[in-house]
Amino acid sequence: MKAKILLFVCCIFLVLVYLGCESSTDIADGPVAEERVHVRAAWSPDGQTIAFLDLTAGKLGLYLVDTSGANLRLLYPGDAIGVTWSPDNEWVAFSSLGNLYKIRVNGEGKTQLTTIPGSIRPAWSQDGQRIAFLSGTTFVLNLQNNLEEDMQFAGNYPSWHPNGVDLVVMEILRDAVGIGGLYRFRMLNPGTRTVQTMHSFSSPEDCAFSSINSAGTEIIYGAKPLNNYTQVWKVTLETQQHVSLTDDGGDYPAWSPDGNKIVYTRTLLDDGGLWIMNADGTGKRRLTSP
Repeated sequence: MKAKILLFVCCIFLVLVYLGCESSTDIADGPVAEERVHVRAAWSPDGQTIAFLDLTAGKLGLYLVDTSGANLRLLYPGDAIGVTWSPDNEWVAFSSLGNLYKIRVNGEGKTQLTTIPGSIRPAWSQDGQRIAFLSGTTFVLNLQNNLEEDMQFAGNYPSWHPNGVDLVVMEILRDAVGIGGLYRFRMLNPGTRTVQTMHSFSSPEDCAFSSINSAGTEIIYGAKPLNNYTQVWKVTLETQQHVSLTDDGGDYPAWSPDGNKIVYTRTLLDDGGLWIMNADGTGKRRLTSP
């Protein structure tokens, strides 16, 4: 009888060990697969509409959806990434095949904006007169005279500071193996070309897709660990404290105009759609279902 009990206990122990090993292997065995289907969302200045790119096969294109999740409609079919809104809510600008274009929200008036190859990641200024973008370095397009001015600064993910004058960019200094490194949020004045550091931090994670809130006090960004899901993080500039806002996958975060909410792509497998949450990470709700 004792032998049978001992055999039973040993079997249970081996099963638990096996399950534990399986679990740890799932976590550590190479990069985690993620879903990104509805991506690069941008909130309209009036807070009513969100533009995004749908990567679904056969549905590739730029879409608009009300912030309630209703009234999903196709704005432009095909490659149309990196969306930004004009301050009057009448136009969106995007990158397609290495050039910037603008199009009215009713789908009319598509116009090419740039002539520089590789133009990506546009950001429309609050006064409506300029669009910042990247093409190797940071450029500013003057919409009054169509002049494309090279700022000769290699920052990434440009967004306009609420002061309406400066650009906020992420400067990335990779470590020796190209993973993680030193990240600096810097404020670039296009007129004087002066640059000042707002915040810097070191991280082993791959950080990207940052933007500043309407008050100029907080910056959100995506951070991808080597063997885990990308998550949305926020740094408060005054305290320099970083907090994770998601724990089940999040990327491409974008602020609402009032700075109270954030739209992002939930990267958990079998999702990849857009979600909205409060600025502190609470109140998460689904916006789109791929």
